[in-house]
Amino acid sequence: MKITLNLSDVKIIAESFQAVCIGIGALIAGVAGFVGLTEWREKQESIKRIKEVQKKYPFELFGSKLTIGHTASSGHWYLLDKLSNTAYHIKNLGTLNTRYPIC
Repeated sequence: MKITLNLSDVKIIAESFQAVCIGIGALIAGVAGFVGLTEWREKQESIKRIKEVQKKYPFELFGSKLTIGHTASSGHWYLLDKLSNTAYHIKNLGTLNTRYPIC
């Protein structure tokens, strides 16, 4: 079986292929951009939460109004607010700075 194509048919096929590839590339770039934007937004929200907590619980209050402790049964660490009698779970020990006194 022999297929013959003239130059105009080849040009149409090439342009169609190019248009499809550009569309696929645009979709991939859009997905990558969305992922990057989502990661950036999560990082900004995390920074905002950290600043809010640092503002609410400054280092100067440790010892008199705040302390850090843990429960022996579960081993979880908590920020203990003596004013409101509330304990806040510390999810990651890496978030503790060495200047905070640990009980």
